[in-house]
Amino acid sequence: MTVTLAGPPFAGPNRIALKSKGRYDEGICGVAFYPGMLVEHYSNSGVLNFRPHSTSGGAFERTIALEQPYGQNLGQTIATPAVVGSAGNPVMLYLPGDELYFMIPNGSPGNIAFMATLMSNGDGTLIASSGTAPALVGHALEAKNNTAGADKTWLRVHVY
Repeated sequence: MTVTLAGPPFAGPNRIALKSKGRYDEGICGVAFYPGMLVEHYSNSGVLNFRPHSTSGGAFERTIALEQPYGQNLGQTIATPAVVGSAGNPVMLYLPGDELYFMIPNGSPGNIAFMATLMSNGDGTLIASSGTAPALVGHALEAKNNTAGADKTWLRVHVY
């Protein structure tokens, strides 16, 4: 699985963590994920692995997948099915107040207004919350319309 972008997803730093006091970590990839995805731990035959957050609007760990530190562009996967099981995939346990680039989907859920509150889409991406979602990730620091986009893109987010 590869993210294909028509152009740069944003003008700015080529990294996920823009302003952060979070703790950096790494882990085993159990399911392919991309930089900027909300990720969670899960048990894979008794071994802790990471995968994209899997519950739309549900409770989440404050963990985001980061870009590889050496020569990897944001549009590339952190891990693909060919290397699932590999260790050393960078993640960050973020803190309230951090500013991060999260992935948003394409299609109708990919239209995000400035200052919209955001929740998990259940696939590692964020979408605008549906009213009073119990688990809000943060709010959008920019407006982005990815309804006609061919693939996912990134959105600057202030996290709660």
